[in-house]
Amino acid sequence: MTHNEMINQNLDLLSDFMSYAFEYPDILDGIPLDATLVILPEDNRELYEANLEIAKKSQEQNEVVVIVEWDSIKPVSPHFKVLPPAE
Repeated sequence: MTHNEMINQNLDLLSDFMSYAFEYPDILDGIPLDATLVILPEDNRELYEANLEIAKKSQEQNEVVVIVEWDSIKPVSPHFKVLPPAE
């Protein structure tokens, strides 16, 4: 996957997530304001692994990371994990 393909696919994921968040705004309550949001698409292994690396690097840089496991094939019901900064 090229860098541009990865960016475009992540933009699509973000769009889907934001559409869901507009419909169910309470899910945003669990996301700290200073967090880095990383979406892991369960139906795209290559992008999942690439985004997981981004999450790990962000955590290593002492950032709070929120991981959203997302499957666009199933009815939407994302799973959230808040990862504290690595220390």
